[in-house]
Amino acid sequence: MFRLNRRTDYAIRILIQLARRPERIKASELSALTGVPAPYAHKIIRDLVRGGLLWTASGPEGGTGLARPAEEISLLDIAEAMEGPIQLNFCRMGPTPCEYPDSDSCPVHPVLEKLNQDIQAELSQTSLVQLLANMNG
Repeated sequence: MFRLNRRTDYAIRILIQLARRPERIKASELSALTGVPAPYAHKIIRDLVRGGLLWTASGPEGGTGLARPAEEISLLDIAEAMEGPIQLNFCRMGPTPCEYPDSDSCPVHPVLEKLNQDIQAELSQTSLVQLLANMNG
């Protein structure tokens, strides 16, 4: 079964909350707003900072915020920051079809390649702003 993992779901929740407010928000507040356990929220925020989607500031006036405008952050950006490149199965890891024992290449590769491209296209076309609109509309 293909699905985004729980960390990615939590990352989307955190990013949506940050997109709703222009001010910085502390990780503990994000945890309360999203239902993401605080220790887990800290780890997810760290990964989103590494992925270039968030910034953080420490200290009493610290917090976190979006590193780019919400309309420039796509679901693909989030998924790849949390999970790496989107791949439907292991044979998709290379740029050429895998070797298949009974033929020159895997007969499933073209199908998986198309599905992978479709998924990436859909995720890249969906921004945080669109997700917010879906919540309010």
